[in-house]
Amino acid sequence: PALNKILDGSYLVQVYDGAMDDTKTIIMKFRNKVDGITKIYYLLIESGIRVHTIDEFVSVRKNPSGCVSKLRKELGKRRLFPIKQIGNDRIIDLQFSNDRHLILELYDKGNIVLTDDNYDILFVTRVYENSEFKLDVGFKYPINILGKKDYELDRDLVKGYLINKKDFCGKELVGSNVVEFENI
Repeated sequence: PALNKILDGSYLVQVYDGAMDDTKTIIMKFRNKVDGITKIYYLLIESGIRVHTIDEFVSVRKNPSGCVSKLRKELGKRRLFPIKQIGNDRIIDLQFSNDRHLILELYDKGNIVLTDDNYDILFVTRVYENSEFKLDVGFKYPINILGKKDYELDRDLVKGYLINKKDFCGKELVGSNVVEFENI
């Protein structure tokens, strides 16, 4: 809600890399006119960690990374609609006026996912899969699975489930390659 108060209806001016050596941090520069006054906001996105505004920013790279180049091409000069949270998990959906969705996963290792209006994935920074879905270009973002309230971990659950090198969680996984642990 706090970000919507200042960013809802604003225009994306530019996207920058927030770090020299990785694409886990990006900065989005927004322009919004409120009561006749134009204001600039910088949205800092730290994949897997947090999203918040900062007061100022100086670009750290001469040439943008592939991630930033893609975001500039797909989202540049577009209006931002109200920011939504997907389900009860730490997933944020930023929808732009060209019906592109920038989805930020703020859990585990984090992820930045760009989709079209049908949630078909156009770009993803971290490809992964689990027993219910696969996150990769050309696949549909699992909005229906992640948006369900019952996908949230049961806080009283103590068992852990693992699919080797694929998935680990406190929600029961099914399959022949699932290993069950007595506690998380």
